[in-house]
Amino acid sequence: MSHTAERLAAIRNAVSRLASADLTRAGRELLDVMGYRSPKTLDAPAAPGQFLAALGMDAARFETDRWNAVHFLFQLTGDELPVLSRGGDPATGESFQRGAIDSFVFLAIDLDDGGWSRRQLVAIVRSLNGGFAMPAIVLFRHGRLATLTVIDRRANRRDASRDVIGGRISLVKDINLARPHRAHVEILADLSLAALARRKAPPDFRALYDLWLETLSAAELNKRFYEELADWFAWASTSARLSFPKGQGNGEGAKEIALIRLLTRLMFVWFIKEKGLVPEALFDRLSLAKLLKESPAAMPDGHGYYLAILHNLFFATLNTEMPERRWRQDEDGQSRDYLGHHVYRHAAFFAQPDKALEAFASVPFLNGGLFECLDSEIASDD
Repeated sequence: MSHTAERLAAIRNAVSRLASADLTRAGRELLDVMGYRSPKTLDAPAAPGQFLAALGMDAARFETDRWNAVHFLFQLTGDELPVLSRGGDPATGESFQRGAIDSFVFLAIDLDDGGWSRRQLVAIVRSLNGGFAMPAIVLFRHGRLATLTVIDRRANRRDASRDVIGGRISLVKDINLARPHRAHVEILADLSLAALARRKAPPDFRALYDLWLETLSAAELNKRFYEELADWFAWASTSARLSFPKGQGNGEGAKEIALIRLLTRLMFVWFIKEKGLVPEALFDRLSLAKLLKESPAAMPDGHGYYLAILHNLFFATLNTEMPERRWRQDEDGQSRDYLGHHVYRHAAFFAQPDKALEAFASVPFLNGGLFECLDSEIASDD
């Protein structure tokens, strides 16, 4: 789903404000930008044990030693949706309605700066939902990261006044507060009331809830990813700007095959980057501006980024064992490494070639064919 640049910027700025000390205000501001607000709240103490006690929960059942504070942001009830859809402010009272099963409760929890796994966050969300008659959507702040969680609760067939709490929990996990990732910002934009209304205006709470769950489902996210990937491939493969070196990409279907190979390599590199196996600096604009003589952001039509970073990452790094990595050697204008795919090239693009190898030093060697260089010697008729 496409979003305006202004909408994405507003969400990105609201996410960045979560890094401030006042999580209650920042959490409400983010939800407000997404189109959700309500005067219904609860004046509960922020101390974890006292907060749980105020809501009638047994604090002993929770491991709160790593919780800094808990904040009740607001409750959103189904009767407030029509006003919100028109951009207005609900005037449906300010008191928390404990038995309103068709509503959301938005909570924000400030955790310590240690690492938090998916399993740990899911356990907190599941336990908290046991204390509410309605779904509790929890926004966590942990260190310089944030995670938004949504639980799938379904009506109890035997008791219409209760939900079944054992459903799946979806997480928008580890949102970088200093520099929110584009994908995280777009997912939050997808969850905004305006974006959901463009798909199908939710007439009531249940419809809104289903749209939230559908938007966060793995199937929906995968579908969106591959649709956007297919659209980009169709555009790139027919672009007049697409070109290949002499002797490459000239046969029938060669351009499409080369594009697929490039996309496959990039997707795999991004995956291992997210696992911490490739430095973030190789994809960071500020870091690249220092590493290269010309920043890729300043030269969007240039090819220096591919040659200096991706070319060297694919072949001289991922396809070369660590002890064998080195710059290509030239003697009297003649290269000793002609057609050698295992050496670093294009030193002229780097601000400090002697230090450039440090950016690749920690990347592991992958013994596979994905990063095998397929360059070939140019024939006379090329």
